[in-house]
Amino acid sequence: MSVTLAELIEARDGLAVIMSYCDDEEASLYVPIFERLEREVEAAEAKQDALARARQLAKKQQALRAPATKPG
Repeated sequence: MSVTLAELIEARDGLAVIMSYCDDEEASLYVPIFERLEREVEAAEAKQDALARARQLAKKQQALRAPATKPG
């Protein structure tokens, strides 16, 4: 099962709200989960950024290899 970036962000932000209603001792129990969600969001964003960069490079390469058309 794959989790989307939007779902990760929603989970992280929702947990932050829950933690804000807890006292420090109770909130500290959620810290490892919150940190994991932060790492997962960062990893998903980095993956999206890398995919976008790769697609941009591929477009540049395709444009360089495309035959030049002469005005007619």
